[in-house]
Amino acid sequence: MWPAHFITLEVIMIVHNLDEKNGILVLEPQEKLRSTDFEKVDEELKPYFKSHEKLKGVLIKFDKFPGWNNIDSAMSHFNFVRSHHDQIDKLAVVAKDSSTKAVVKAIGPIVGAKIKTFEKDEEVAARTWLKN
Repeated sequence: MWPAHFITLEVIMIVHNLDEKNGILVLEPQEKLRSTDFEKVDEELKPYFKSHEKLKGVLIKFDKFPGWNNIDSAMSHFNFVRSHHDQIDKLAVVAKDSSTKAVVKAIGPIVGAKIKTFEKDEEVAARTWLKN
C-alpha cells in the first residue's frame, strides 16, 4: 500500500549561499545546470539588491564545469550574467580544471568584474581577495 502523501525532493544542480554580511555569493555547480537553477539564485538575490547596490563578489567552486542540461539552460545562464554583471565587483573561481580557468579569464572583458582564478586548495585566499 502506498502512503497517502508523497515527499517531493528537489534536486539542486547549483548549491548557492549568499553571505550578506560580506556581500559574497558562493556558487557550487553540482551537475548539469538547468534554467530553474538560475531562476532560484535570481529570486534569492532580489531582496539583497533592494538594500545593496552591488555584491562585493561571487565565488564559484567546482572541479570541472558541468555544462548545461540543454540550450535553454545555457541561455538562462547567459541572461543571468547579463542581468547582474554590473552588480558584481569581483569574480573568484576556485577550480581544478585548467581549461575552465582559461575560459573564465577569457570572459573577463565581457563580464566587467575583476576576475581571478584560484587552485582548489586556495578557497580561503579567494574569499580574502573578494572581501578586500
